[in-house]
Amino acid sequence: MAKHVLRYLKRTVKQSPTFTPSATPKERASPIVAFTDSDWAREATDRHSTSGYIFLYHQTAISWKAKKQSLIALSTTEAEYI
Repeated sequence: MAKHVLRYLKRTVKQSPTFTPSATPKERASPIVAFTDSDWAREATDRHSTSGYIFLYHQTAISWKAKKQSLIALSTTEAEYI
């Protein structure tokens, strides 16, 4: 399992999001922040949308993922809902 993790980190080292620290009082009060978004029919060949999320802990990414949706959305609203 450790080899698997190290190989993954080696392959994705340039794909990691980076963030600069911020010192606003609101962000210090809430150390965990989450963002999510999706695009509508980005792939022209199959019209599937992509969804993604990221969780930050004190402005440091602790979890993130982007995945092609299994259903085909008919609108941007539907893509966000899926």
